[in-house]
Amino acid sequence: MLVYTALGDSISWGLGAPLFYGYAYYIRDILKFYYPDTRFKNFSRPAATSKYMLYQLRINSKIRNAISNSSLITISIGGNNLLKGAKNFYRIVDEYAVQKWIIQFARDWPEILKEIRFNICYPGPIYIMTIYNPCRTDDIRYAVFDKYIDELNSIISDSFLISSYSYEIVDVYTHFEGNLGKYWTHFYDGRHNPHPNAEGHRQIALLHRMSMGI
Repeated sequence: MLVYTALGDSISWGLGAPLFYGYAYYIRDILKFYYPDTRFKNFSRPAATSKYMLYQLRINSKIRNAISNSSLITISIGGNNLLKGAKNFYRIVDEYAVQKWIIQFARDWPEILKEIRFNICYPGPIYIMTIYNPCRTDDIRYAVFDKYIDELNSIISDSFLISSYSYEIVDVYTHFEGNLGKYWTHFYDGRHNPHPNAEGHRQIALLHRMSMGI
């Protein structure tokens, strides 16, 4: 039996996808094709920040038990830390708020990994996706967002943390770069919603599949 547990925010929860059938559910279906007895639990929550995730990992016994019995884990976290500083349909960025929440992420991410690896004692694979830029490169907001996204992704991709806690990077940022715009998110459909659409979620799932080697 293979047990897959998804942790994270609204992207992992499925926001933006039809019927909230997001990338974690695509991954579940891919796994079930190869491992029919796959079990799946999704503990993702919309609006979750790194601070919220760390708190849940420490106090929620259902999540801790699920992780300890998992075969693999996926994580999507950090985007809501950045959104704490986005105002007026993402046209204005409160730099103080964004930097404050990036610093918070830098504190939380090693603690999240420590909680999973050493306190819950989960030994299996962990797949963490990088944060993508929801803007097209010809959008004036692209450069504004990108520097903060780079800061947060550099924490996720820190080589010392990767070697210390043994996790895999699923580089959604690079894959989406120059490809998404009106195609893979809802950012340009009148709603200014940075979440992936159905194709965006499918692309994220396919990247995870490549990282998993299946």
